[in-house]
Amino acid sequence: MVDAVFLGDSWLDDKWNEHKTWGTILAESERWSYLNLSKAGCTTEYIMSAIKTHPGLKNTDVSTQWIIHIGGNDLLYWVIKNPSRITYDIWKREKRFFKYKGEEIASRIASIVEYIITHYGATKITISSNTACYGVPLCRAFGIFYTPFTTRQHMDLITAEVNLALILIVKHLMHKHSQVRFSFYNECKTCIEQRLMSWKWDLFHPTEHSHAILAESFKQSIQLPLQTHLTYFTHLQEYTSLPHHYNFLISFFFYSALFIFLKTFATSS
Repeated sequence: MVDAVFLGDSWLDDKWNEHKTWGTILAESERWSYLNLSKAGCTTEYIMSAIKTHPGLKNTDVSTQWIIHIGGNDLLYWVIKNPSRITYDIWKREKRFFKYKGEEIASRIASIVEYIITHYGATKITISSNTACYGVPLCRAFGIFYTPFTTRQHMDLITAEVNLALILIVKHLMHKHSQVRFSFYNECKTCIEQRLMSWKWDLFHPTEHSHAILAESFKQSIQLPLQTHLTYFTHLQEYTSLPHHYNFLISFFFYSALFIFLKTFATSS
């Protein structure tokens, strides 16, 4: 029987990273036998398909630890396909579309959880936070492009909306399945607060050194009650940003000045 199953994306895909990810580092430190179904670029839909068809999952039992790290690509692909909605949400303090998408992703993760409980008798499940946050350089660059003066506030609000939806789903599942031991890994907190984190050339994926940091923070984070994680993201949600109109004006003047500067520079050259 396998001790652990990892259901994730590129952050847990050893082959894609060409080195051990935090899941593998964690499993080896705990001396777990494990099955890693993670795949770079995959979404919740892929994971749902994998758990229905992968023969290796027959080797799980009630003692198997399930670790779910998925949803980042669901959010990424949605962002790419919906630039107008993203622009609208970025300029508003209330992240309506991000909130709806967060709820949709959380619902899909809940479906994955329900399936592994029903079909594999899972009783130990850890769900990781969505890593779209200010601590990830690419996400930060995205925020700076839209709101150069209030990047942190807006990124924190987006992170909060997406992850609060996930935590509320976990809370619901805990009440529904009292026989299951749920835990939550606040990966965002590590990415935001751990100064030793370093990133690959794409500014989105952690280096091998950083995966070791994530593996260690996993052990600490899952020991905390769900309410602690709920409080963390609620605080991010309540972090007041600049008023909408003021933010729009200063950003407008900033980009106008930048455009005039570049145009003048090009003419003089």
